[in-house]
Amino acid sequence: MAGRANKNKDGFRRRTTGNRRLPSSNEERLVRLSQAHHLLRVVTTVTLVICAAVALFILSLKGYEKMVKSPKLMLKTVHIVGNKELSEKEVLTTGMIKKGTPILELDPAAIAAKLAAHPWIRDVNVQRQLPDRMLIEISERTPMAVIALEKLYFVDDEGFPFVAAPLSAANNFPLITGIEKQFFMSHKEDAESLVKLAFNTMALIKNSAAFKGYKIEEVHCNTFSGIEVEFAPGPLRINLGYGNYNDKLDRAARVLATLKQQSKKARILYLDNDKQRQLVVAKLAGR
Repeated sequence: MAGRANKNKDGFRRRTTGNRRLPSSNEERLVRLSQAHHLLRVVTTVTLVICAAVALFILSLKGYEKMVKSPKLMLKTVHIVGNKELSEKEVLTTGMIKKGTPILELDPAAIAAKLAAHPWIRDVNVQRQLPDRMLIEISERTPMAVIALEKLYFVDDEGFPFVAAPLSAANNFPLITGIEKQFFMSHKEDAESLVKLAFNTMALIKNSAAFKGYKIEEVHCNTFSGIEVEFAPGPLRINLGYGNYNDKLDRAARVLATLKQQSKKARILYLDNDKQRQLVVAKLAGR
């Protein structure tokens, strides 16, 4: 039924609700009480679920801790592959690895980061092998020569001086000179390019039959004059300058062969004349 409009005492019209009865204050309290009870049940249920989850987490954590400390999961064997310069003891010490440690407490990534900081190690891979083994695969840097930068350093095939070398190392490796330490630090890419140029020249010489009886003792690198190579037996020095190394070494070989036929020895060969590239100037031994 539609509501009826009546006037109140002030003369304003008001809408009545017909036969519908407005809820009493008691009924409103009952509704609010029911809603409060429902909210309490929800909160209680959620609280019980959270408590159960926490309890399960604590139980699982205790179970995990018990499992971690299990004698079956203690590190017993460390298998190291690829180490030549580094001993097993050095690898274990650098990686801070102790046998008998719970293997699940050892972080392979953290161990690999410690090992990678060692100057002899170029690359490393660390794996846990449950239940009680660890595999460490190492790729070491290979010294190609010794470079003089105020003191001696081993230098790898990328032209990077990676660790100090003893004085005796110069007897077993070619010595690279002519690059100042300050230049290497301030122009690293240029300096490494010079070292790689020295390596390429040494490779050409080693692959040449004409220099089979010669040992490379020193390669002098100079940003202005280029490459000079000292040989033994000798003494013999070949100034190659920059570029056309194959051609220059062939011409040097022919000159050395001609002098040998004449029972003569060269002390210095100059092949760095850019204006007269076919010219070879020889300074003979004993003169």
